[in-house]
Amino acid sequence: MLRSLVGSEMCIRDSPMFSGLCDLFAQSDQGCQWLLSHLIEDTSMLAMLLFECPNPKVRAQVRMLLVHILRQDSAQALYPVAEQETVTEEVPTLISEITYAQRFMVCLFSILDDARKYWANFSEYFMLFLDWARLSPENSAWLSAQSLIFRLGDFLLGNASIVPRNRRHANVKMGGYKHPDFEPLLTTICYLVTDNHSVFTDPDWKMLCSVQLWTFC
Repeated sequence: MLRSLVGSEMCIRDSPMFSGLCDLFAQSDQGCQWLLSHLIEDTSMLAMLLFECPNPKVRAQVRMLLVHILRQDSAQALYPVAEQETVTEEVPTLISEITYAQRFMVCLFSILDDARKYWANFSEYFMLFLDWARLSPENSAWLSAQSLIFRLGDFLLGNASIVPRNRRHANVKMGGYKHPDFEPLLTTICYLVTDNHSVFTDPDWKMLCSVQLWTFC
């Protein structure tokens, strides 16, 4: 059903449909875990809902639904993963003991680079990090422990990042606009920097102290 919403005009007029889904997931722990598991296993669905969907109202409703599910107690249960499984990326994330909600965040990390291709639509994607961080001090601390400040700063700077790259990022076509809207990304960085529960990792410190980041901002 979620796939059918992409490009649909129905849900613009029928926002109660999303409210109904929120009510259903609030009553079903298994339903919450099933949807999170499905999105974790099929990140193409995440990219479709958060990036490819051309309608901003639909993307906003999807974000609202995801935040509602991530708020449920069932999302805090441990996600079944292989022992010491690690996501291979520039900032490794150990996922041996991780909740459904945290594992979902790891999937959001994995599609970060894809957001470059959808600069006009990526606001809701970055707001999801901020929404989840605001749900609890533990969430904010966990995101900080995963070097989210560094990840977002690296995305923001692109080829000018402090991270040396053998392969440069492809230039993003901006259409009729000069710059994409980085406000949700910068707001998330600001929240993690000023939050009392955040503990900066070494990559975070390097990013926050970099001339490139402050020059860009």
